Parts: sequence; structure tokens; C-alpha cells
Amino acid sequence: MHSTRIPFLIVLVLILFSGAQPTYAQGTEIFTVSDFDLKGPVRTCVVVTGYGQEEFNFDKEGRLIKTKTSHSNTDYDITY
Repeated sequence: MHSTRIPFLIVLVLILFSGAQPTYAQGTEIFTVSDFDLKGPVRTCVVVTGYGQEEFNFDKEGRLIKTKTSHSNTDYDITY
């Protein structure tokens, strides 16, 4: 019984004194048209940046439903 507790305690002490911070999952956040300082019934907004462009798509209620980050015509990321 003592042999299984000692390694556990050693690991616990090492974690506590290593300075490692626990990680937590980030909660879901719903963005809307007002978060982007847009007014009215906006469906799509394109922002030109130094690295390419960002395209934001909103639903009828004004909630962000899709973003497209374009670095070039062939290099882009889509997030829903």
C-alpha cells in the first residue's frame, strides 16, 4: 500500500513546485454585429489586413456564424 502512495506523492509535489499552471477549457462566446461596431442588418463584412483579409458572415439575428481568414487565394482558414 505504501509503495503506490509514495510515487503519487512525489508526482504531486513535483507538479506543485514546478510552477505549472492548470489549463482550463475556454467557454463558447457568441459574437454579434455590435461586437464589430457594425450597424444595421449586416450579412457580410470584409476587413483588409496586413496579412490578407478577414471575412465575417452573420445570420439574420446578427450572430457571427462564419469567419474566413485569407492569407492568399490558396492559403485560408474557415471557422464556423
